[in-house]
Amino acid sequence: MGQYTRSLLKTGAILSTQHAMPGPKLFSLTSSTNFPIKAAFDALRYLMAKKVEGINRQFRMSKLPLSVAKGHWIWEGYTSESEISRVTNVLNNSVEEYPEFINGNHLHFPNSPYLDSHIAIVFEYEPYNSKTPNQPPTLIEYRVNNPKHILPKVSVYIKNSTVLPLAWDYKSFKLKVNDNEYTCAYESQADGSFLFGIIPVMNMIYQMFCHDFSSHYGFHLHYNEPYF
Repeated sequence: MGQYTRSLLKTGAILSTQHAMPGPKLFSLTSSTNFPIKAAFDALRYLMAKKVEGINRQFRMSKLPLSVAKGHWIWEGYTSESEISRVTNVLNNSVEEYPEFINGNHLHFPNSPYLDSHIAIVFEYEPYNSKTPNQPPTLIEYRVNNPKHILPKVSVYIKNSTVLPLAWDYKSFKLKVNDNEYTCAYESQADGSFLFGIIPVMNMIYQMFCHDFSSHYGFHLHYNEPYF
């Protein structure tokens, strides 16, 4: 049994049998969404290289029944805890994985705020409110000058939570985080629906890529997120 097959057995991609005939081992990959086979093999090779023996779902899925009467929106169906857990994990993982995406595709964006160690990305997420079911959750992104590295590369704050809230002064472009004031290089507010799609991290990574590509080459590149 080769190293490749042993790795697949560890990840559960193929099943072991006590009475297997000698010879090459076979496995199959199936997809209901026309997922490219090369990408699947690349993913398996990546797991082998990292010696990953198991994969667990990282992001909470919806469990509550959707309300057709209220609109049947993509952000419905989550408990408050599950919604916040999912969003926090998606945002943290997106920023952490972005350098791998850039390096793996041999791209070079020297002015990217997501790659600059002196800029912190601070997210403020306002969760879905059942009292206003037609209004999606919102996501505010701040890119903060952080030369002394007081802040981590990425932080996620939940609006109206018990955690000390952020204080944003749009006139001076200053953001107060944990009683420390920082100069903000950028601020934007967006619909947070993409955080609940089937590929939320990739959606976020593509958004960051579009920003860096547009800034680097001087023209606008837009990405339409697939939600389902």
